[in-house]
Order: sequence, then C-alpha cells, then structure tokens
Amino acid sequence: MAYCPKCGVEVDKNVKECPLCNFPIPDIEGMQENTEINKFPEARNMYIKTLETLRNKVFITVFLLSIISIVIFLTIGLIRSSISDYMTGFVICIMAGLIYLFIIMGYIPHLKIGTGIFSATVILQSFLLDYIDGEMEWSLTYALPITISAIAIFLLTVHFYKKGKHKNHFIFIPVYTAVGVGILSLIVESVLSINFDGTLKITWSLIVFITLQLFAVIMTGLYNVLPEDMREKMRRVFHV
Repeated sequence: MAYCPKCGVEVDKNVKECPLCNFPIPDIEGMQENTEINKFPEARNMYIKTLETLRNKVFITVFLLSIISIVIFLTIGLIRSSISDYMTGFVICIMAGLIYLFIIMGYIPHLKIGTGIFSATVILQSFLLDYIDGEMEWSLTYALPITISAIAIFLLTVHFYKKGKHKNHFIFIPVYTAVGVGILSLIVESVLSINFDGTLKITWSLIVFITLQLFAVIMTGLYNVLPEDMREKMRRVFHV
C-alpha cells in the first residue's frame, strides 16, 4: 500500500494524485524495477574494440598505399610502352603482401583456413615470380618443397602444442617453436644440397638442429624444477 509523501494519507497503489491534498504520487514500483535492472553497469571491453578499430585503420591505410603504388607503376609502364620484369614482380609481391597482412592481422579466425590460404599464396607467388622470364627454374625445385614442409611443420607443431598437457604454459611456446625450426632447417639444407650438388649433405642444419633441441630441453627442464609459487607468478606476469 502506498502513502502520500506530503500528508501521509493512505492511497491506492495505482493512484497518481493524492485525493486529499492533490500532491502527485510517484511511481515507486517503476523506480524499483529500473533500480534493479540498472543496479550494475553493463561490462564492456573497450580495449578489444579499440584494437579492432586500429587494426582496420592500419589495414585500410596499407591497402590504399599498395593500390596507389600499383597504379603508379602500371602508369609508368604504359607511358614507357613496356612493363619490365621488375615492375611485374613488384606488383605480384604487393598483391601477395596484402593477402599475408590480411591473414596475419587476424581477419581469418580459423587457423587451418588461414594457413591454407597463406601457403597457397606463397606457392602461387613463387610460381608467378619464377615464370616472369618465361621459364620455371626454382619454384618447383626449391620453393614448393620448402613451403609445403614449413606449413606441415607449423600445423603439426600447433597440433601437438594444443594437445600437450602444458598448452597453457607460456614457456612451451618457444620450446615447440625451437623444435619446429630445427626440423625445418634440416629440410631446407636437404633441398638445397640435392638441387645444387645432386647429393644429400647435412652440415650447418645439423648444428642448428642440435642447438635448438638443447635449448628446448634446457627450457623445459628449468621450468619443471621451478617451485609452484614461482610458476604461478610467471603465469600471472605473462597472463597465461
């Protein structure tokens, strides 16, 4: 039951005006509902929105500058009545770079799709650059096997990292990266030696591989011997 705030007479809850003194009766129930609804402000993460806005501005700026550069080079080529191989290669690299930037900046959220598009762009770019002079020389023998190997190692590294029990510990990011880079170095030297000398030779890549594997083992060992309180502090510092 409601009461008039001025004269104190008891009034019905739906009455908007006191029948005795004509004082307006406020809507107490409506005020209570609004108070309960707006008791806590809505939480909004403005930092993410700011990052997305900044990302879009950066990408649009780079995209426009790239298009302007392509138009300038093509205009120069038309004025000279010839487009050189360097101009063609420049245009190819700019277009491929825009695709790389689009993927790296996170516009494709799915990892496997983004990796597939990235690798396809690398292979297509190498083919186009190799075919500028009308001959396929290095793209099939060097670029293709190295690119496929790098993408396969990357996907396997990410897969094992996610499946591993330490996937939420920051220390294992450089560990898995070191293992993947070490394996890739062996493949790169193998491809180079086979195509240059016709035989398989492993020299510098073996040193790189052993060094990176030792680094991975040492980092893993150091982390495992740390007390739990220090691990927790490191997780909090690095937000992992």
